Amino acid sequence: MDQALHNSGFACSLLDVITALQPDEPLETRPERRAAHAQHQSAFRQLLFSIASEFMETSRAHSWLVGGAHGLAWLFIRYKNADTDEQQHQLTIIRYVASLLDQLPMPSRPERLALFAQKTSGDPHALDPNRTEGHLFLLALSDLFTDATPVQDRAHALHLYNNAGLLVDTISSSVAVFNLAGASLHSGDIDPFVVAACARVLLLPQRQLLEWSQIRPARTDIYGIENPQVFEEVVDDLLRLNTHMTLPTLVCTSGWPSVTALLLLDKLLAAAPENRLYYSGDFDLKGLQIAVHLLARYPNQCLPWHFEPDAYEKALEAEGLSARANDLEQLNGLPPVFAPLINIMQEKKKWAYQEGIADMLIRDISGVGL
Repeated sequence: MDQALHNSGFACSLLDVITALQPDEPLETRPERRAAHAQHQSAFRQLLFSIASEFMETSRAHSWLVGGAHGLAWLFIRYKNADTDEQQHQLTIIRYVASLLDQLPMPSRPERLALFAQKTSGDPHALDPNRTEGHLFLLALSDLFTDATPVQDRAHALHLYNNAGLLVDTISSSVAVFNLAGASLHSGDIDPFVVAACARVLLLPQRQLLEWSQIRPARTDIYGIENPQVFEEVVDDLLRLNTHMTLPTLVCTSGWPSVTALLLLDKLLAAAPENRLYYSGDFDLKGLQIAVHLLARYPNQCLPWHFEPDAYEKALEAEGLSARANDLEQLNGLPPVFAPLINIMQEKKKWAYQEGIADMLIRDISGVGL
């Protein structure tokens, strides 16, 4: 194009045309543009990495910034091409989140997340997970307290807050439990509430569990049940049978165990080393993943309960649901203890559910034929 302009009657260059069209804009060659972009990234990198020098090397903030999976290196890649105003905004957020890590409450004196946010920023919603600050804060907690995996769901976020000594609405999250033997307050006194409850179903919020230093099951064998209606059916039949036996403690996880459900199980199993959790759930990918999660959390005190081929085939009497091939393939990554069950599930290509083995669970607990 430049040569054509020179050979035309205008006898001018392409540069002359561009200058005439945009007289007020400075011209920039590609090498100059690349150099400016490199300088832009370098300046941001220096400002970003200088934040680490504001914190002691032994601090949580410094540890996260320098070594965290979502620390300085990750943040640089994420924002190196943003414009200057956006980079300055992110630097302010990063500095704020880093400072929070050195202000986390003592485990013995937890604080509520909204009040912690208000105290540190003046905005009680600053650390809401849908805010940039709140999302980065969760990533930082994940780097510090877990295996740096991305925050998967609400339960995962609550677990991270709990590890950081932060409370998030301890009355909305609750867990259903049947037949507790007793509970002790932090003062050492026995809580009369549990004694009076006897063989009843209690819906306990996290707040209540935090007030107890110890929770005792009725027997050493504790039964965990995934589905609420199966849990109620088992409770009703145990009470109806009236076998004069000491009924066990039953816990309903209502699907994936919440932070509150795990807190209850933690305290029940910690009450005595001989206590055991027998866990039963659905015969699908999520049901088995829950069982794997509990076995990993309580490696010496949790046992799979009726996750054998016979129980699966019993549940399949109601037909079950077709399973997708990629979900069935994921079963191969589960521990060997589930191998016999996985083999038949992959053969049948169907999911089955805990509702189909409710009678089996009741017979197992009560020892009475139905």
